[in-house]
Amino acid sequence: MTKHITDAMIDAELARQDRNRDSGVVEVVGRVDANLSFSQVVIAVVVANLITAVILGIVAGIVTLAVIAGTT
Repeated sequence: MTKHITDAMIDAELARQDRNRDSGVVEVVGRVDANLSFSQVVIAVVVANLITAVILGIVAGIVTLAVIAGTT
């Protein structure tokens, strides 16, 4: 099945790009490489784990306070 690009399709794509540009949408075409080294990946994982631990600690503290308040 061959696809034919029509003038209407081109006009629609140009109109879409104009709307995106006017509304501040940034389009990235192709592949974006982060180029992270091994140590950067390890640091990112450790930071993500620490953030998760802090959030879970806060939630556990709130639940504990709620349980204590409910039993007194």
